[in-house]
Order: sequence, then C-alpha cells, then structure tokens
Amino acid sequence: MADENEEVVQKGPNIILVVVGTALVTLLLGGGGLFAMGVFDSETSAPQESEKTAENSEQLSNPKAPAVEIEKLFDDGVTLRDGSKLVFTLVAEIPKEDKSKNALIRNLPKIKHEIILLMSDYKRESMKGRSKKEDILELIMKRINKKYKTPESNFVINALYFTKFDIQ
Repeated sequence: MADENEEVVQKGPNIILVVVGTALVTLLLGGGGLFAMGVFDSETSAPQESEKTAENSEQLSNPKAPAVEIEKLFDDGVTLRDGSKLVFTLVAEIPKEDKSKNALIRNLPKIKHEIILLMSDYKRESMKGRSKKEDILELIMKRINKKYKTPESNFVINALYFTKFDIQ
C-alpha cells in the first residue's frame, strides 16, 4: 500500500506538466493561425501602402531648404557693466520674403541700438560659455521679434549668432 501512494504522488506532478504543456502548445498554434490570417489580410492592402511609402521616400530624398537667409546685422563693440569691452559680429537668420528684408533694413538702426543697450547690462562673467551666450541671444531675439513684428511687415528673426566674439 505504501508503494501505491508513492506512485500516485510521483505521477501527480507529471500529469500537471503534461496538461500545462498541452495548453501552451494549443495557445501557440492558435496564435500562429491568427497571425497567419492577419498577414494574408494585410497583403490585400499592400499596394496602397507602397504608394504612400514611395511618396514619403521621394519627399525625403528631395528635401526643401527653409526659406531663410543669413544676414550680417552689424559689427560693433559694447562696454559691459563691469568695464570689459565686447567686440562682436552679429548675424541673423531671417525669412527670404521681401517684406521681412525691408522691415529689417528699415528697423536696423533701432535694432542695433536696442541690442547694444541689452548687451551692456551683462558682465564679463555672465558671457562665459556657449550656453550662456546662446541664452543671451535667445532673450535678445525674443525681445526684438516681439517689438518689431507687425502684420504688414511679417518681420521675424529665426536665430541670432555671434560670428566674432572677443571680450577685452
């Protein structure tokens, strides 16, 4: 009798493994069948997708350049708050539209004056490092765009860059 109990105890885990294994195989086969049906359905709509893909690849291979120009605004110098002298060349990225160019030319003396006033508020230490210079240019650009953008001129500066920057 003791031998019969041992056999039943040993067969129990084996039966559980067989049942779990059978269930897994059934799930895998069922999932494979559903996947195969999905693949066959997607082939019928493939020609439409390939046309869209061809259009997208054509657009990527022939990118359009942004309609902007790089314009040198001015070379100048400014005395900083701590007495240091900053000599710089300022370049702007503006739209190619004639309205924007004309607005820039018309307002350039005022823009130049405003930039020099804004720059003179900084100290030498606040302009060390690229990120600090970029932050200052971003602030200046936002102020200029806010002040000089009008509906009739559509003037906007997309970016400002220093091409020469020397603190003495």
